[in-house]
Amino acid sequence: MKALSLPLACLAAISILPVARAVYAPIPLQEQGKALTFSIEAGEHYDSNIFGANTAPTSSFITEVKPRIDGNYSLADQTFLSGYYELQYQYFENRPGDKNIFNNRLGLELDHTFTEALFLSLADDLAFIENPQSAIITGAPLQTDQSYISNFLDFAVTWQATQTIAIVNKYFNGYWDYDDSLLATQLDRMEHLYGLEVDYDYLPEWTIVGEYRFQYNDYRNNVVPKDNHSNFLLAGFDYQTTEQLSILARVGVDFRDRDAASNETSPYGELTAVYQYAERSFVSAAFTYGIFETTDTNQFLDSEDAIFVLNTESYVTDFIVLSGALTYQYSTLQGRPGNGIGDAIEKTTRFGAGVSYLPTPNWAVILTYDYDFVNSEVYTRNQVRNRVGVSGRYTF
Repeated sequence: MKALSLPLACLAAISILPVARAVYAPIPLQEQGKALTFSIEAGEHYDSNIFGANTAPTSSFITEVKPRIDGNYSLADQTFLSGYYELQYQYFENRPGDKNIFNNRLGLELDHTFTEALFLSLADDLAFIENPQSAIITGAPLQTDQSYISNFLDFAVTWQATQTIAIVNKYFNGYWDYDDSLLATQLDRMEHLYGLEVDYDYLPEWTIVGEYRFQYNDYRNNVVPKDNHSNFLLAGFDYQTTEQLSILARVGVDFRDRDAASNETSPYGELTAVYQYAERSFVSAAFTYGIFETTDTNQFLDSEDAIFVLNTESYVTDFIVLSGALTYQYSTLQGRPGNGIGDAIEKTTRFGAGVSYLPTPNWAVILTYDYDFVNSEVYTRNQVRNRVGVSGRYTF
């Protein structure tokens, strides 16, 4: 399933909010344990609403070619480096302007063990996107150029202070830079998110967690003041009953300070459960409630969201894999003082399903379907979108 790029949330691991995405193409066995892996995927897709318009949508058939390279290296006994580069070329049969679209993604991850009690994890993802996975919804007029540059940096240092107590320092940095001037004015920003977490292993299967987070959203264009920062106080637990089941919960308070309006104190919560019912099959569910950034910063301060996500993947046989994803998001867009609109309710439903056929360790044939439906009290934010596609992938 294609994923909406905003809103973003601060989760326990300090990362981007996990929106629903069906795992259409399971990682082939031949990619595991190799230093360097190449793959190329090609296919044909149909998109009923390529720009995410609320009226008169533009539809198109899309031809796609996607080469990718993955690397995994042990730099030393205590240091492991992995990375990837992916180029996505798309040709649109019906698209105003440029019909040849390119997306580029580059990612690196470094893990290092200083001692048995001190561990470092660093990950960075850089993207140059001309065709986003899901159209930005900012209201009229519709932007047909939604390209942007983004970079996401995750950093964590874990110190096992005693046999039962661990201290984790975490930092996330997100950067967004849009090409279109209207989108840039509204959405260009840098997000800083720092977290300090203390874990106490109460029982082998129970870990009690206390956490503080500080988040700062720094918008590059503040003609309408949009910067804000939050202090989070959270408590919760990690619970793993067996190797198959794990549960994570965090609840607490978000003390939000806005540049352009009164401050707000709001509850915040996360609940995630993952159940692996077979060796390569799982189902996961997540619920998040909190205040996040919105895609119309001129009209709204932010968005108070309740988000439910369900994902599943099942190996029916060694050759056939079924996958699915469902997201339901209930949002209250909090009106900017003087916008003449006030608050607005918005309900977003996204569904994705996929079937993968793996005839050999090197080949995969993938059939996908996606459905997006946005029902908003702001008429220009409504959206209906259907996508269906078939592709083949070869890995060597």
